[in-house]
Amino acid sequence: MKIGNTLGNVAFKIEVKPYSSLYVTEICDLFHSTIHAIDTDIYSKAEQEAWCPTPADYQMWLKRLDNTQPWMVIFGSRLAGFI
Repeated sequence: MKIGNTLGNVAFKIEVKPYSSLYVTEICDLFHSTIHAIDTDIYSKAEQEAWCPTPADYQMWLKRLDNTQPWMVIFGSRLAGFI
């Protein structure tokens, strides 16, 4: 699915696409940064690390994503989200 729009004079395109391993690093980095951005009043640093260790394990994510085949949201040419 493609959705097009403009923001000011800049055109942008949002696409919902099936998983591609070309995005594994971006998906992993997005998940990691999201988990580690949670306020430590909600989840402690130890809990965040248990949920999503640092450094990110890209090989584990490649296997995981190959199995789960998530849908991706691409904004322009960058990953904006996945499910």
